[in-house]
Amino acid sequence: MALLDKQQKYKKFLQTSEVIPVLEILSKTTQQRFLYGENGLSKLIPRLKFRIHTDARECFALWNKFNTDKSLFALWDFRTAFHDAWDEKRYFLTIYNNSEPIGLLPLAYDEKEKVYEWYGTEWQEENKFYQRGKNLFPLLFTVMPAQIKCNSIIPSSIDEDYSQEFIPDDPQFYIDITNLKNVNELFSTFSKKHRYNFRRDYMHILEQKPQVEWITSPAGQVRSLFTIKDLSIKRFGEAEDKNSSMFRHEKYLESFINIVKNQGKYKTKMLVVKIQGKIVAIDMIAMYDKGYYLLQGASDLGNYSGLGNFICYLEFEDAIKNGFEEINALQEDNNWKHRYFSSRPLLKLKK
Repeated sequence: MALLDKQQKYKKFLQTSEVIPVLEILSKTTQQRFLYGENGLSKLIPRLKFRIHTDARECFALWNKFNTDKSLFALWDFRTAFHDAWDEKRYFLTIYNNSEPIGLLPLAYDEKEKVYEWYGTEWQEENKFYQRGKNLFPLLFTVMPAQIKCNSIIPSSIDEDYSQEFIPDDPQFYIDITNLKNVNELFSTFSKKHRYNFRRDYMHILEQKPQVEWITSPAGQVRSLFTIKDLSIKRFGEAEDKNSSMFRHEKYLESFINIVKNQGKYKTKMLVVKIQGKIVAIDMIAMYDKGYYLLQGASDLGNYSGLGNFICYLEFEDAIKNGFEEINALQEDNNWKHRYFSSRPLLKLKK
């Protein structure tokens, strides 16, 4: 693992926007490996140059040049919602062949933690080592900073020869709902036990005559986010540990408010459930292309047994009715997603 942050020349490189030949920042040993090794870069590498981009417009252009995925996490406006809230400095580490960008690590620097991470904070999923044409992964891996938090990586963007440097991250949970006509067709794919529990919980909440509202106005969604925060903190607390509410950090509330404000290519809405006039659950949903994303939510499960499955029923029904092809519940199982969702593997860098 040839990381170069200990070299003074490389440290200087991270602090400049100058174009620098690749060979100038590699140690002699690493130069030899790329010039004479079996990585297919020997003829190309003398022409390659590096540059760090920090300007928003330049980074935006690079992001759109490399990113063609039809995913919410591939959208600049979605990632920038988090970036703007946390105010991290962009570090788009770019490889050029002459003047053409052919490799990209879209990073940002977390000043508080003193670590580099993916653009849009560690909350983002489906991250990639971007490359065009030649297999540049060995070079991108070699020059990335040592102090880096590299999570939620799409396995196909990793060179097999470097697989030992990565370990499984929490998988991403999803349901393929392509061509399903109604929610009963989806339930037929569940186990008998889960099908029974789902319908039992749905009917239990329905007997309490809930009021269901879909909020699409930006102002209404922002108000709902403050309620999500309150419900989340009430349930999970504000202590500084991994089991506490993420909303103990005001920056997360700001991030989700920005998501609402930045919608355009994607859309957002809120699902609100009231019982006897009291808000007992709110979920935030994003929709992009054929994907229906369950972004965030909070509910009073302690006082309303079965509320979680009731919410899922409404969301599954809404996604199918509106012709989406996939429901994406993001990473982290939270002790329930595996019951109904398939899982998609993701990787993270070994620490």
